[in-house]
Amino acid sequence: MAKRNKQKAKASKNLVSSERSSGQSLISPETPNDFSLLRVSDPPMETLKFINPERIANLREEIMESINQIYNEYLNDYISRKKKRISSKNPLEQRQSYNLVVDKAFRRKLREELKQLIHSEGTQELHNSLYESVHTFVDSLNGQLAELMGKSKMLQAICLAEAYHTLQNASIEIEKIVSCMFEDTEITFENVNKLVFYEKIVKNSVPLIEHVKSQDQRHFVVPLIQKMERESKCAASALTSATFSSISMNESGPLCNILSDDSFSSYEEECQTEPLHNMSLDELVNFINGETKNNTEKKPRKNRKSKASTAANSRSPNSETSVNTSFDQEIENFKQRLETCKILPKRIKPLLSQDYMNSLRTKIEALKEKPPA
Repeated sequence: MAKRNKQKAKASKNLVSSERSSGQSLISPETPNDFSLLRVSDPPMETLKFINPERIANLREEIMESINQIYNEYLNDYISRKKKRISSKNPLEQRQSYNLVVDKAFRRKLREELKQLIHSEGTQELHNSLYESVHTFVDSLNGQLAELMGKSKMLQAICLAEAYHTLQNASIEIEKIVSCMFEDTEITFENVNKLVFYEKIVKNSVPLIEHVKSQDQRHFVVPLIQKMERESKCAASALTSATFSSISMNESGPLCNILSDDSFSSYEEECQTEPLHNMSLDELVNFINGETKNNTEKKPRKNRKSKASTAANSRSPNSETSVNTSFDQEIENFKQRLETCKILPKRIKPLLSQDYMNSLRTKIEALKEKPPA
């Protein structure tokens, strides 16, 4: 096995050397000619139906090596651009961004192999390997950003925005290969990458992001950082919702492998928050003021019976008058408390993706059309 790997590495090295000796780069900007990012020529794959388990394992390893190779090409391009920026006379100047593309023939071949592999053994092993590759790529970007500590904050922000652009570019191209792994789900590979980027980089860059937001809004990096923060947050929220939904239905959510315990538990706590219509007036006022209680001990919820239903069931006029008086008093107290409430400086918008909203709207319409049992 070790001998086979050495031979394979040697062949890969020869491939790179031959490409570069001819003067053609392995990576290139997206152009109408669609220059290739990677050029790999392999013989047609056998039908997996007649391949032994060892061959299937080798094929899975080859597919993941190809995906990792694509990630490495994007990482090397980012490192090269970062070095050129730092060594330039004006490292803070705006430069034209570009996208790299994967060779269509190579992409098509890899996608077909992936489909046959999924048909043979399912997606669990592939999901695990793929998420490891995402983590490795984001960790590498994070390491490159860490090297900028101590330098100008605006330079750090520019390199952060370029790292996010690199992640977007890589994830969109690789998604064209691995999208068959996410069929019939609300999950996209691009959002998976953005989620890991948010968890590992954006969350740890809050002081830098806030500093950039306080600068002149006409600076080119300000909208880029705002876009990065907004999109990565939306992806994290959408995918966390999709994963929590799959776990609620006792399904194996593939994103459980990449969500951190803190992010998932925080979403779980939000979902377990008592609905507003079940709160008492005191709890509702505290909720409006932002004074939410930390319920470390959760008492079993009891079915609440309103005084109105009690009055309706009893035929006593005196009890009905008493209930009405009590209601009037509660309403008056509630009005007085609302007048003393502090107005929130900024209304927080829900972070829900358009795909999730469309899916929710479809489910509601289906429930409306369903005849009552």
